[in-house]
Amino acid sequence: MLEDYEMSVYVIENQKPVQLTEIDYGHFFSDEIYIIDLKGKKHRYVVTWMGPKLNPQEMSQTSSYMDMVTNYENSNSITRCRVGKGHEEESLMSLFPNGFINYIGKRVPIDERIASIK
Repeated sequence: MLEDYEMSVYVIENQKPVQLTEIDYGHFFSDEIYIIDLKGKKHRYVVTWMGPKLNPQEMSQTSSYMDMVTNYENSNSITRCRVGKGHEEESLMSLFPNGFINYIGKRVPIDERIASIK
């Protein structure tokens, strides 16, 4: 069923969504906010994953990040939701067949992270 969807993942940098390359999919850093965009033929799911605890103003700002990703479309054909670190459901984690990994700290590209471990 997942093959029926096109997935993009974004990290928020300077208050704007920046699309990640597929090698970075499934690697989430605790100090960052990510948006997972699943586009199907009939429906679209936009999930904001929040690593840090956000105050009410920051939480409200996540709506504008989702707006940017959806090109400001707001319709019943798009389901939007937010998920905090540690509250991920299996349905979200299963989107990443190579694993759903949480790192502590700020994001570094995964190829740089792997090189630092080696």
